[in-house]
Amino acid sequence: MSTIVKTLLNEALLIKSYENDLNEILMLFENEGPITFEWDIAKERIDKAKKDINTPKKAELFLKTLIDKFKKLPKKIKMKLVKYGVISLIGLLSMSSMNNILTVHAPEIKDEVMSTISDKVETPPTKINTPTSASDSLINFIKNEEGDEKQKGEPVLTAYKLGDKMVTVGWGHAEKIRTSQFEDGQTITRAEAEKLLRSDIKKAEDAINDVLSSWDDKGIEYNINQDMYDAMVSMAFNMGRSGFRNSHFIQLVKRGKYEKAKDEIMKTSRRSFRKFPGLKDRREKEANFFASGLNKLNEIEVIMS
Repeated sequence: MSTIVKTLLNEALLIKSYENDLNEILMLFENEGPITFEWDIAKERIDKAKKDINTPKKAELFLKTLIDKFKKLPKKIKMKLVKYGVISLIGLLSMSSMNNILTVHAPEIKDEVMSTISDKVETPPTKINTPTSASDSLINFIKNEEGDEKQKGEPVLTAYKLGDKMVTVGWGHAEKIRTSQFEDGQTITRAEAEKLLRSDIKKAEDAINDVLSSWDDKGIEYNINQDMYDAMVSMAFNMGRSGFRNSHFIQLVKRGKYEKAKDEIMKTSRRSFRKFPGLKDRREKEANFFASGLNKLNEIEVIMS
């Protein structure tokens, strides 16, 4: 199958998916009529339809499908639905792209829709340089979190079993017992503990950097500063590459929902809070790291707007 055919097939499947969700809004209108039409439910359906939209191309297909689906509705209702759909895509589609789509597919409401959303579009923040390594403060944080409980910041130099078929030593370095280079009771030097820590932090950094690199390849835009990056490295260090990549948290970051991502940190791994009481406290600290970074991003936006 050629690349062009595959692209067309994928677009057709996307459009069909959008149509199925938007059909629910048409059914609402048919059942309730314009007087009792439930706007909150309609907005929820639009949000549901666009939940996986993360590229300009998908956003363009969605907007065209939305306008086409609602073209026979009364103008007042169509206007309101299209406005909400367009506003929800700000950040994925430029003003010129929106204007072009409306000109072709809904010229009768283009001017009113564009005038409504123009005051909602802020000057985008200056693209910050994304970190690629953890800060010294994050490394110290991990030492305090993962080290000796009695001597904060110091490594555990005697390996011991965790009770889940794992053995740990140093600053939270863990390996499966059956394949580990360390035996229960084996001691290491502080220099060896430092080497293990650097290796584990590098693995966590690589997990984050690989995710961000894949977003770059797909044209997904994001703004992540050092504090936010540090929070993510700490989570990946604790959860492992697979756990972090499959978390709901990173999916929220991917969609630019940073506030929700911050709140999601406290929900991540919460099933283990009872077994590991210190984990809840750690997640709270990571959420604070992320929140600090988010506040700095917001300050930049205010300055640039």
